[in-house]
Amino acid sequence: MAIIGSHGPKHRPPRSRALLAALVLGGSLGLSGTADGFVYWDGYVASPTSIDRANLDGSGVTAPFVTIGNDNPCGVAVDHGHIYWGGSSGSEIGRANLDGSGAANGFVTGAVEPCGVAVDAAHVYWASYGRGAPGVGTTIGRASLDGTGVNQSFVTGAVSPCGVAVDAGHVYWANSGSGTIGRANLDGSGADPSFITGATEPCGVAVDAGHVYWTDRLPNGGGTIGRANLDGTGADQSFIADAAAGAPMGGTLCGIAVDAGHVYWDTSDFGSGGRIVRANLDGTGVDRGFVTIPGAGSASTPCGVAVDVLLPSTTTVSGSPSSSVYGQPVSLTATVVNAPSPAPIIPTGAVQFAINGDTVTDPIALGSDGRATFTPPDPLDVGDEVTAEYTGNAQLGPSTSPILLPAVQPAASSLVLRS
Repeated sequence: MAIIGSHGPKHRPPRSRALLAALVLGGSLGLSGTADGFVYWDGYVASPTSIDRANLDGSGVTAPFVTIGNDNPCGVAVDHGHIYWGGSSGSEIGRANLDGSGAANGFVTGAVEPCGVAVDAAHVYWASYGRGAPGVGTTIGRASLDGTGVNQSFVTGAVSPCGVAVDAGHVYWANSGSGTIGRANLDGSGADPSFITGATEPCGVAVDAGHVYWTDRLPNGGGTIGRANLDGTGADQSFIADAAAGAPMGGTLCGIAVDAGHVYWDTSDFGSGGRIVRANLDGTGVDRGFVTIPGAGSASTPCGVAVDVLLPSTTTVSGSPSSSVYGQPVSLTATVVNAPSPAPIIPTGAVQFAINGDTVTDPIALGSDGRATFTPPDPLDVGDEVTAEYTGNAQLGPSTSPILLPAVQPAASSLVLRS
């Protein structure tokens, strides 16, 4: 900002350009925000049952995050708009908004004790576990993301499926009754219930760009994490051995999830608490205390885990007019978009403007066009540096704009000589 003198503005020196360069190269000021996200788990035995959440570093546990009553959730999945769960005590697939609001247990009905749920850009999938009921416990169901087009027999031939996963080409499920991992094409055709063999009682299943992962329960408690290549070869039933170590009474395994850097799974002893465990993608660095779940209350016995990553946002700031004379009001506009993204998202939330590193506004809500506008009460000066910081929302990560250097021209001055 300017310090006014008798003959026009005297310019405040801007911050060191060397420091700014270091900040930009270090990532503190960039074109888009760093994607962040959460790990979610369900409470198979809890009162009331719920979906809980923590930051991806294990901090910030929110319990309960979504209260869902007594539906005994079994399996949880997230996309960029919603959280989904299976209601293993009944016939329903539940859904809530990603911020935890709008929970509806009966989003999809007609399944048989669903235990395991997955979602992609077009559909939600579930495993009908069935618990040995006649004629059930053999299918993978599917519906559109709005809950319509329900097909309870999208894939048949499963054996007490307990866990489902999906990628760009296939749907996978864990056959807890036969010790195998099944796979079918994304349209439900070409089902192979014995795509991967050799497990004992697999429950959760997850997939990334290179591998399929599963939890495997052992007869006397405990269990392992298995892994195989995407074509089913190279199966390692003990990719992570003794995966339930440290859980109450030896514990058991249920859900599993994977992201770009880690594999996550839950361990529990029914009613006595549990943990969310995390390891590196190569199986090293097992963190058995990543999230500790208390032995009573919300989500005390997890049987499903999911991770999401907030989409990166990009924030830019512009001035109108683009060139001004000192003293002329300049309107600053911050624009937030999600990029890249599989689908357009209208950003919500707020931005804060800063001039020369000092925050000069309270949070300003974005409009329906993803923009927020602010006119500084004091004139912008030559060399002033303007940024806008977006705080993010349930779908988009935070981001800070590149520095805007407004084109401000000194005001004209005149000199009058008097004799």
